[in-house]
Amino acid sequence: MFIDLRNHSDISYGFRLAELEAMASDLLGMRFHDGSSNYQTHIGARFIWIDRMHLEGDHIGRDAEILKLLFLFKHLKELRDLHPDAYRRARRAVRKSPNEAQYFGARMEVYVAASLARAGIRFLCRESPDYELLDKHRDHFIECGSAHITGPNEDLVKKINLAVASKCKKQYAKRNTALFLDATNIMQRAAVASHPYSTDQLREAVREAIKDIGYGNVLLFSYGLNRDASGIAASYIRVDAPEIEPGLLQFIDAKYPFGPAPDPIGIALYPNQG
Repeated sequence: MFIDLRNHSDISYGFRLAELEAMASDLLGMRFHDGSSNYQTHIGARFIWIDRMHLEGDHIGRDAEILKLLFLFKHLKELRDLHPDAYRRARRAVRKSPNEAQYFGARMEVYVAASLARAGIRFLCRESPDYELLDKHRDHFIECGSAHITGPNEDLVKKINLAVASKCKKQYAKRNTALFLDATNIMQRAAVASHPYSTDQLREAVREAIKDIGYGNVLLFSYGLNRDASGIAASYIRVDAPEIEPGLLQFIDAKYPFGPAPDPIGIALYPNQG
């Protein structure tokens, strides 16, 4: 990566890049240097994108990608301090993600685990579903996933419906389990569409998917720059099944309450900072 030390903006960027590399080494055990095979991972690709944007003068895009990595490293550090088992799991998942789909699935697991740990909610890491809640929330579970548009002309509402419906086919998709789905890519496409979909349309697509079978609750998450572009904010759209298990409803009401959402979809739906 080329950094011109005669340029003040390059010097500032160089320090920020060095900080990111130090965090990647500390939290993920991944070092980035010329010829490193770590650049072939999805995390490595993000470092390449950041540097390419810097060289091309796209400082807004560069800084947005830097903030996304800082957001990830913040959550990994929280897990290392608060829930070592979840940290080890997250570290493996992020390091091994070979493509965008698996990376965003792993990223969603990290965000959810950090959010639970920060709130003092005890949980166990498991497989299928991902997290088992403990104490007063015992016998309730959280499954994480992601949904992304790959083609230019895909129906965004149908994509959400199919993503949730596919997850509902899992044996563990029951009314005592919540599905937390990263739909950032779809939300962003909707926000810039010439005829954007409303939150009511997305909610109806989810309701249809879980109408007869599946999860007791679905949260569609979206990440983006906060209003002053100084950090990342997470937002969500919430849908409950009519037959949601009462204990799960109590947990969701306490941790992810309903809130206002603009129509059509905008930058922030229901801000849940951190």
